[in-house]
Amino acid sequence: MILLSPTDPSIPIAWDAGSTPGTDISIRVGADVGPSAFIIRTMERTGQRMNEAGQVTGVVDDARTMAELAVREALLVMLDQTYSRDSLAIRMEEIAEEARVVDWSEWEFTQIVVDGVGFALRVRNQQPSGFVAIADLGTVVVTMRGKELPTDRRFTLHRRL
Repeated sequence: MILLSPTDPSIPIAWDAGSTPGTDISIRVGADVGPSAFIIRTMERTGQRMNEAGQVTGVVDDARTMAELAVREALLVMLDQTYSRDSLAIRMEEIAEEARVVDWSEWEFTQIVVDGVGFALRVRNQQPSGFVAIADLGTVVVTMRGKELPTDRRFTLHRRL
């Protein structure tokens, strides 16, 4: 298990809903759901594997697919529970299509520092207000989403067996 978290140990973190220990872990950073809270999803590179059904599985690791995943996650969490079943199916298709269209002109680069090493963090501001971000850290790929991009972007990778 590899997990990216803030370097500052005083910043609260918690497992995000739906996250399970393993090679794909999401945590909520910050207090509750305030403007400074955000989600970090750390996906360990495991290589492409073949499952029992003969399907190839693996971790998303190209920038375009990571961006699509980050946008889709951010849009899905904004769904409210007032959709009818048919309307929800239509809205989910719209979200999938919107996420598929990655326009790099809408993304900016900034730096994320992980264990003292600077990495490129690609960030997109979205409407309604918020951000999504992606980073390739070598052994893991990371997505982030929240209302405000953290100003302190110093993190550490925790490795546990």
